[in-house]
Amino acid sequence: MTSSPPNIETTSAGQNYQHASLQPGRPQYSASDAGHEPVQLALFPEQVSLIRLRPEHNEKRYYQIEIVTDLFGAVGLVRTWGRIGRSAHSRFNPLPDLGTAIDILHRLARTKRHRGYQDR
Repeated sequence: MTSSPPNIETTSAGQNYQHASLQPGRPQYSASDAGHEPVQLALFPEQVSLIRLRPEHNEKRYYQIEIVTDLFGAVGLVRTWGRIGRSAHSRFNPLPDLGTAIDILHRLARTKRHRGYQDR
């Protein structure tokens, strides 16, 4: 029996094959990774939490925007804001579809960030 490089194996039929995971430049996977599905991250987040702290003005505020869907499939935008440690104010805006909701969420978040809010 001849020796072969460590990433080449011989099958019982005498055919050689190379492990894809052992090729240079490819990620190495362990046996514990087998059977796990990759996780898809959200391309467009459906929730944004912002905070603005300005101690010189005694200001501690938060602003949260979230896209919600009710039991009937209608989409809406929930905005919650207020002073940290106090009761919150809330507003619900029904919207025609998810695309519109994502556009409005990003526009509101951009406006709040422009006004000094930072991601939590």
